This record gives sequence, C-alpha cells and structure tokens, in this order.
Amino acid sequence: MTGVDGRQIKSEAVKSKEFQKQLEEQKKNIDQKNQEISKFHQQLEEHKKSIEEKNQQISKLQNDVNKSDVKLEDLKEINCTSFGDDPGVQKISFSHYSFDVLCDSKTAGPGWTVSCSESMVKKISTGNWATYREGFGSFDGDFFLGLEKIHRLTSYKPHELYICMKFVKQMTYARYEQFEIAGESDEYQLSLSGFSGNVRDMLSALNNNKKFSTYDRDNDGWNDGNCALKYHGGWWYPKFCGISILHLLYHDAEDLMGYSIDWNSHFKNVKMLIRPA
Repeated sequence: MTGVDGRQIKSEAVKSKEFQKQLEEQKKNIDQKNQEISKFHQQLEEHKKSIEEKNQQISKLQNDVNKSDVKLEDLKEINCTSFGDDPGVQKISFSHYSFDVLCDSKTAGPGWTVSCSESMVKKISTGNWATYREGFGSFDGDFFLGLEKIHRLTSYKPHELYICMKFVKQMTYARYEQFEIAGESDEYQLSLSGFSGNVRDMLSALNNNKKFSTYDRDNDGWNDGNCALKYHGGWWYPKFCGISILHLLYHDAEDLMGYSIDWNSHFKNVKMLIRPA
C-alpha cells in the first residue's frame, strides 16, 4: 500500500468518524425533540384538563345563577298570602304576569284569591268561550276571574281550592288539596284531588279531568246536545251534564228547579277560592 493510499484511508476514516459524530448529534437532537414533543403533549393534556375543570366551574356557576334567578323570582312573587288579613282588591305578580284580584281572608282564613263569586240574585255567566277565558263581572259584585288567569296561577305553583256555598239556613263547603286548570290548548281541563268538606264530593266524581265547555265550544261529550246551552253557563261538564254546576243562569226563585248546583239544594251565594298549597 502506497503512501497516497494510506492518506486516503486515513482521510476516509476521519470523515466516517465525523459522520458518525454528526449522526450521534442528530440522534441526540431527535431524542431531545421527542422529549419536548412529549412534554408539549403532557402540557396539552394538562391544559385540556384545566379547560374541562373551568367548564365544570362555569356550568356550576350558571346553575347557581339560575337558582338565584328562581329565588329572586320567588321574592318578586306577590299573591294574596302576601296581604295577610288585609282583604280586598290587590295587584298580584308572579313569573311575568301581573293583574288585580280580589283577596279573601274571612271565608276560610287569609291568603285566598277569589276566582268566582256569584249570587242567585243576578247572573251574568252566559258568556262565550272568549268571555270565560278573559273573565267577566266586577269585584264588587258577581264575577269570574277568567280561565286563563286561573290557569296561569295554578300552573305556576300548586294551589288548593275552596268552594263555599251559602244557603238560606246553612253554609256548606268543599275543599280540595290540589287544583289546577290546564291551558287553552287543552281546553282548560280540570284537575283536582284531596277532597274534604261537609257535602258530597260531586266535582271529583263528575267533573274531574273534564274539559271546559261553553255554548260556542262544546267539549262535554254529549252527542245529542250542548250542556252549556241547556244550563245557560260554561262549566266542566260530564257527558250527561251533571249536577255540580256553579256557573248557571238564575231567574226568580220559582225558576230555580233544574238549575241548581245541587250538592243537593239551591244556594244563595257561592264563592270559589284558590290559594297556593
């Protein structure tokens, strides 16, 4: 081997060694980059976990805000119980509704809203569907609060119902622990339960779960006629019209036969009261 060949071999060996060194450095760089990438992925997972925790905190805060809104809404609510023993016409408010009602603290204790007050002297309850929906009469006489307002009240929170019937020589009552009227799309269907009183429970037996009927909106199920037309008033009539009917047209005392509330006599005055349960 000549001197030239030896120098070439030596030169190639140096180059190979340098290349090997470069490879080692590149491998070291790659390992370092892999460590950085791994660390970056770990940081991403930690950030992801932190974001999830923040989202959970935000969700909890939103739930707390919603609960606070409900509580504030409850604080804003004003009903007849707010006025204690101070009866009379009062403005109530709840949810997004506000309107005047007649409060009663004498008939069955404080906190009752009068939904209906009628006497046998003069009747004005021969209205159509719209009239019953909106209500009629005046608080200083015979009146009906209106199906829509009663629905709004009883669907907002549970209510009880108290019906007081005054006769010439006695007073009778029917009380229901649960009372609700569905919305107009469900024909203001009646729902009640939990009866107590000193009369027979005719409403539960005959009128519960019935839809409201008027002379221009017949929901009574009577194929051969219209109960509201026959009895001159709107009500939650059963198929055979029934006898527990408060909204009726009265004339003179001699004309009372066939048009009484029954339970099972002729009343002088009747009140329907509702109160949060």
